Amino acid sequence: MSDTIVDMPKVCQMLDNGWKVDLYKGGMGTYFCMASRPGKKGSKRELVMTDDFTPEQALTRLAYKVCGEII
Repeated sequence: MSDTIVDMPKVCQMLDNGWKVDLYKGGMGTYFCMASRPGKKGSKRELVMTDDFTPEQALTRLAYKVCGEII
């Protein structure tokens, strides 16, 4: 298991700012997240692929990434 933090307030901030999030469970316990801003021309899309993270950790990592931070 990863030591990635879980920061649900940061995830809420991402959602409150209009990001749409898709979360999928992949093979062997991996998680795949993608975020986009619907309705914006030239929509910015961010992609995070994770191995062995929990869904909460994957969402946290994505929330930081769309804010321009890497954890």
